[in-house]
Amino acid sequence: MNGRPLSRIVVLWAPWAETRAREAVGAAWEKVGKVMRTYQFCALGPGLLAARSHGCWCCPCVAAAQEGPAASGLRAASAANNGAGAGLPSCRRASDPYFQWRDEKCQRVAGAGVGANIQEVRKAGHRRAADLVVGTWLLIEHRERTHDIGKLWLARCVAVREWSQSCRKRVVLPKGKKWFNLYGSRWDAGDWMMGVQYYSENDDGSFVQGEPHLDVCNSSELRLAGFELEQSCGLRQINARPRRGEQAAHQAELEADAAWLLPPATRGIAEAACREVAED
Repeated sequence: MNGRPLSRIVVLWAPWAETRAREAVGAAWEKVGKVMRTYQFCALGPGLLAARSHGCWCCPCVAAAQEGPAASGLRAASAANNGAGAGLPSCRRASDPYFQWRDEKCQRVAGAGVGANIQEVRKAGHRRAADLVVGTWLLIEHRERTHDIGKLWLARCVAVREWSQSCRKRVVLPKGKKWFNLYGSRWDAGDWMMGVQYYSENDDGSFVQGEPHLDVCNSSELRLAGFELEQSCGLRQINARPRRGEQAAHQAELEADAAWLLPPATRGIAEAACREVAED
């Protein structure tokens, strides 16, 4: 009402026989691939399974299953090679494709609450972005389609000169606009722009920076922020605050030579956040 007084009420009447309730949409889930040719499954999280064509009951495989997907190497094995999978390193059949774990999805794609849940996932990303600082580790989800479960990319917040050396900027819509395009992306009310450096994954599961490059991504894709990684290669930096001049160049060299390991438990938390918002 915007403070204005109510001046008129218009009532529209319709015969009961001409009215009908909104048709409910039946729930639908993604189909698990090769389900008839798969012997062993393990639930990793909402809508995500680890699967392999044959089961193995050696001591390392049994121990990994008992520890759970987040605390063991099971999640790391199924996530290897972009979800194509790999064997548990301690399993004697690890090199045999029939005994290698892979990712399979069974996410709900239709039914009541699917659209609302996607919006909640996006809003959770906005809340995480509001407190980001330079150097914060991020896990960002990239989806090919809105209802798909995308892949997680590791990134780190970097300073952006145009944002007064901050790594984030709140989106302000131009007057009369509901959205706009910039940096090759669509921006809506409530979004945050984030300056990031992406990291690529090696065959051994470690992540490296590669060539320095600034990317700007949307906070609606942010699934986890502020976690710790284990440095597996390169000289350790005691104080990694932003530098200038020659010190900045030396710091960039150290960061380029470093390799990092992402804990399976951290990956599991981010994957769960791709599907639903955790309750406080």
